[in-house]
Amino acid sequence: MNLIAAVDMNWAIGKQDELLFRIRTDLRRFKELTRDNIVICGRRTVQTFPGGKPLAGRINLILSRQHDLDIEDAIMCRDQDELFAELNRLNFEGYDDSQIYVIGGASIYKLLMPYCSKALITYIHASVEDADCHLPDFGRLTNWIMQDKSEIMSENSIEFEYRTYINPDPETWHI
Repeated sequence: MNLIAAVDMNWAIGKQDELLFRIRTDLRRFKELTRDNIVICGRRTVQTFPGGKPLAGRINLILSRQHDLDIEDAIMCRDQDELFAELNRLNFEGYDDSQIYVIGGASIYKLLMPYCSKALITYIHASVEDADCHLPDFGRLTNWIMQDKSEIMSENSIEFEYRTYINPDPETWHI
């Protein structure tokens, strides 16, 4: 399972249910990495997508405790057990761990981070005041190791780099 996120220098990921930065190069990379794969997110994250609809070209698993919520073109999971059962079903259909991407928000990242073997982080060389959603600093976590770091790139005066962290001993989610 992979975690994918864009963070500022303080590891913030959002403010008032919005992305902190919109970097077209990074959004294209996100699309390329997740297309034809499985994405896992929460209800509020789906609402930030264009039209409030699940991402096209992917299997969208939405984790929400709202039992009356039904989102068209998505598989609803009411708790972690339902989510893992659905992932196991998809695993039997030919998908594997490398094709699963946890895409947010903060509570979904926190819940599933121990099960992720890789974190694909877009590290943005700027900070946003009053950001209200954060990830932990992967560089300070003892069970995560930086595997790779790109050169610094720039788009519209925003500098960023891609970092890959690995968790050599993720918890298992398979039933």
